[in-house]
Amino acid sequence: MKLSILILGLVIGGIAAISYFFLLPTNFYRNDCGKPLEGFDVLFVYLQDCSHCKNDFKRIESLNLSTKFYMIDASDPKCKSLIEDYKDYIIYHKNSNYQSAPTGIFTPTKVCLHSNKTHIGEQAEKELMEFYEDCIKVKS
Repeated sequence: MKLSILILGLVIGGIAAISYFFLLPTNFYRNDCGKPLEGFDVLFVYLQDCSHCKNDFKRIESLNLSTKFYMIDASDPKCKSLIEDYKDYIIYHKNSNYQSAPTGIFTPTKVCLHSNKTHIGEQAEKELMEFYEDCIKVKS
């Protein structure tokens, strides 16, 4: 009896986990390409299949900064011109790990719109907040 309840629990748990994985929204992020840059302080370049991007995005939300970050999906063709405009700050490299990335874009990349200071890679909450605070100091 206990074994059958355990097996049933594992089966239900497995089904729930598989369902959760497959029913996750495919567009976890907001994509701002096409919107004006006014009112934003930082460009955030991401790819949806980048786990470091997802971690940064969660931190941006937990720090209540999402309205200050202009989100750019590097794989979206409508973001191409904006990426081109900021190509000197959105760091390119030759061996991107993500096949969906346009050649040479490394994600996550954050660019301060006031100083063009750039940070590449995932940041802990404290470092992310420091990057943002340094960015808005230049704005004043």
